[in-house]
Amino acid sequence: MAGYTSKLRSEEILELLLNGDVSDLEISEEEDGDFDLAGDAVHQSHVPSPSEQSSSCTDNSDDDESSSQNRRMFWEKCERFEGPQATFSPTEVAEHNEKQIMDYFQLYFDLAFFKDTSELTNMRYLQQTGRSLKLSAKEVQIFIGATILMSCLRYPRVRMYWGKTTRVISITEIMTRDRYFSIRSNLKVTDDNAVTEETRRKDKLWKIRPLLERVKRACLSLPRSPEVAVDEQMIPFTGACAIKQFVRGKPNPEGLKNFVLAAPSGLVLDFEIYQGKGTFPEAIGQQLKQGIGASAVLRLCQSLPEGTHVFFDRYFTSVPLLESLAEKNLPATGTIMKSRIPRAVHLTADKILPN
Repeated sequence: MAGYTSKLRSEEILELLLNGDVSDLEISEEEDGDFDLAGDAVHQSHVPSPSEQSSSCTDNSDDDESSSQNRRMFWEKCERFEGPQATFSPTEVAEHNEKQIMDYFQLYFDLAFFKDTSELTNMRYLQQTGRSLKLSAKEVQIFIGATILMSCLRYPRVRMYWGKTTRVISITEIMTRDRYFSIRSNLKVTDDNAVTEETRRKDKLWKIRPLLERVKRACLSLPRSPEVAVDEQMIPFTGACAIKQFVRGKPNPEGLKNFVLAAPSGLVLDFEIYQGKGTFPEAIGQQLKQGIGASAVLRLCQSLPEGTHVFFDRYFTSVPLLESLAEKNLPATGTIMKSRIPRAVHLTADKILPN
């Protein structure tokens, strides 16, 4: 169909987009004026650019090509917008290895975590305001569920989820905007009074250390696979943080660098967030000889049984690391940079390497 002859309703357009068929949404040259998506709520207009005006005066044969290249779309505010309705039922989820989605989630965040978080948050609020926030463990669950839903919808502003024209019923019906921001600004997972100055100086992640330890214990409880991989992972974060890194070439180059031990299925078996040269205090001397990458591999391989095959890339690979893993009966495979090859091995060109 070269162009549409009747206005489509918003429901019909969404159905076409979901089905991957956009042929009926093409606009013909004769009908590129008003385009109504939902009654009178949205209006599309076309403003000719100077290049279009000049081409129409000089060469009529290029009118169609020039207008298609310089067409600009302008959309007016829609007062009839309805936010998406997202529902979730723990009993209606896909099963994997006889476990449901909520089973995996509760493996990392059990009921004790929500109870401890509510108590610590109430204590913080009481110390600062002298009043009780009256936050329950159930409300912490609702707060985290709403936050996860927001991360899926990805509105540019948090307040838009409660906006008049952009409200999301699944969020607005379970928690008010002011209540959500009150919990978010006072949320605590550790008791500041119980952390010593020495711990604060050595551990830059002490404010969330209990949360990290809970997740790490769950990762360590997973079965070890015969083949594992060690690599870097970037935790996206653009705020102010003393240990924030920028790694060029990563899908999320800015954030916290995390060394991860993963199974072939993608499950994380162990991890260690990079905090600088003091991340692996038990291998300070070793870091000077083999580097941070080798120290990260040796740290993450502590929970592996003998005979496990470890894979990693050239950032980690070195001959001393391979020898250290061989002593632990952990065979390893990885690419290596020429600068890390011992001088006793003479490689004049890549062509002489065996196939």
